[in-house]
Amino acid sequence: MIDIVEPYLEIMGCKNAKKKLLCVHGGPGMDYSYFRPYLDSLEKFEDLAVVYYKCGSILNEGTFISQLEELKSVIGYLEENSQSIYLLGHSFGSALVIECLRYKFSKIKGVILCSWIFSSTFRNYMDFVKLSEYTDEQYKSDTISSASSYFSNNFLEEGKSVLEKVTYSGRLFNDLEAEYLSKFNLAENLKSIFIPILSIAGVEDTVVPINHIIEGKKLCKNITHINFKKSKHFPFIEENALFINCLISFLFDQKGEK
Repeated sequence: MIDIVEPYLEIMGCKNAKKKLLCVHGGPGMDYSYFRPYLDSLEKFEDLAVVYYKCGSILNEGTFISQLEELKSVIGYLEENSQSIYLLGHSFGSALVIECLRYKFSKIKGVILCSWIFSSTFRNYMDFVKLSEYTDEQYKSDTISSASSYFSNNFLEEGKSVLEKVTYSGRLFNDLEAEYLSKFNLAENLKSIFIPILSIAGVEDTVVPINHIIEGKKLCKNITHINFKKSKHFPFIEENALFINCLISFLFDQKGEK
């Protein structure tokens, strides 16, 4: 475990809340800015803290193992002052979350997987191909120019604005593409998960198409799946009210949770 993680965290809402929602962003090599302000309405709940951190920023290394170690350490830190922890993994962040669940943290009570991936086969469905080597600027430019794959026409301009504000690390993307994304498979991990999982997918998503997510859903009996019929890769942006309502129900209606 990493000894010091607190300076790398942004904790919104009630910092002393016993229930924590830890948001793990995608990319890889992006940051969590695209969650804000779309999850900000969760901050009104006095018994919930929403936690963000930038993957890869703590150890500043580009391996999957290092990013997994960061996530484990953040969860370990949050467990010290929490009764329950929920994980929200989006896109590449979902792979980190699924992998992390192998470690059986006692206070993780549920997981939200959004536009999620469980094996390298998700790329068989993609309608565009990323470069194998990026500079930071190339990564940003290519992502923004592919905005129509991430967002429907109604949200295309807003989506471009969101992607413009993200910071990009070509190095992290390059390292994880070569070392992990091209060959990973978390099917066995899914089969061994026994806590509740809420799966959310945009029906129109062409980055992680719904066919891939349906394949993953079949591997775990504890998954409740919801299709967002008007969304692509960012359901919490394109159908924000529905997304927030689904999160609230999941976070506060679990058996044994108060």
